[in-house]
Amino acid sequence: MTSEDDANAGHQWSLDPGVLRDALSRFGCEERSAEQLDSFVSRVYACQRQHEWIVLKITPDWFRGKDQILAELDFVDFLGGHGVPALHPVRSISGQRVEVLPVGDGNVLAYGSHWIDGEPVDGLDWTPQYFRRSGEIMGRIHAASKRYPEARKPHRRPDWDSDDNFERQLSKLPAELSGVREPARAMLARLRGLPTDQDHYGLLHGDMNAGNLLCGASMWVIDFENCYYGWFVDDIAAALYYTAHDRRFYFSRDSYRQWTASQRLGADGASFGAYYLEHFLAGYTAVCPLAQQWIERIPDFLHLRHLDEFLAKLDGWPSMFDVQGSQASIDSHRRELEAGTFI
Repeated sequence: MTSEDDANAGHQWSLDPGVLRDALSRFGCEERSAEQLDSFVSRVYACQRQHEWIVLKITPDWFRGKDQILAELDFVDFLGGHGVPALHPVRSISGQRVEVLPVGDGNVLAYGSHWIDGEPVDGLDWTPQYFRRSGEIMGRIHAASKRYPEARKPHRRPDWDSDDNFERQLSKLPAELSGVREPARAMLARLRGLPTDQDHYGLLHGDMNAGNLLCGASMWVIDFENCYYGWFVDDIAAALYYTAHDRRFYFSRDSYRQWTASQRLGADGASFGAYYLEHFLAGYTAVCPLAQQWIERIPDFLHLRHLDEFLAKLDGWPSMFDVQGSQASIDSHRRELEAGTFI
């Protein structure tokens, strides 16, 4: 369960039905009510306990350790107390935030949050108001993160480049990938020269794409599983990056072209990116100031995200956009990096 092969298997790990029953029982959930939801690595279920519904997440400890999950839950609790519409964590029936369940030679970890009625909106409803509201929520996250006290960090989440991970991976690239490696090193050098004071650097959501925004009576942000320490503008770039690359998923058939025509946009990623940032930043800066010099850094952070996805494919980890990691996809990704095209 904790071997390198397990880690590289990524989303392919299997959850034993008996372990699932144990996890549900520890959180007081009815087994027959459990409904599996979409997720990437963790297994996520909507389930009922007594008179309420909760979301139960189960993840292998090689993907996220207990201390990291506790840090995530503490941050979400803090955000909820500072005006961020996030789903509050719930405790198990024994009062634990995280339940540890032995599996083979490792463990899986179970934790939960309250459920709200909502879902990601259809792409045809991506209005300027929708993106402004998205930006406002991220602005509230960052404004709160700037006040997140050191005293509440007994279990710290990782930094954006813990253990110099990007350079370690770049150093392994063969000579024929120098067109990827050298621009990436220059970009990383620019990032490492940026200030890391609390006004510009803190704990981020890390993946606030459109799929992690649930809309019903209001808008809620979910899934802080990937939260990490980095520059606040990195969070903006990541939200743009993952929404842009997955944008057609939110439209049926030819409706994406209909939507772009209605918004007077080109169908390409750059046109979408400009539209997204115009309205997202209007909402963001209404609650959290952002200097123009940081907005001008967004291309570097888009480069960072695209590089991260490329290195994941080469390493055998399933990419967010190409689970199989096909050679054709890798070659296309390489050409985009060499050409400086990131969305």
